[in-house]
Amino acid sequence: MLDSSEPISLFVILKNIGFLLKNAPFAAKKAEEHIKNSINIAKEIGASGFLGPAYLSLGTCII
Repeated sequence: MLDSSEPISLFVILKNIGFLLKNAPFAAKKAEEHIKNSINIAKEIGASGFLGPAYLSLGTCII
């Protein structure tokens, strides 16, 4: 989690640039896959209370 009380230093940005370049382009697709998987699992175990938020998340990640 980000704590906005302190400014982010240039060192922290440079340290994480490799991770961001490697993972950011695929983040939306991975999120979609995880949400679809959670929907399938919720259906299998009958946890209908979790389906609404999962479908809402799926709707917001597909743009």
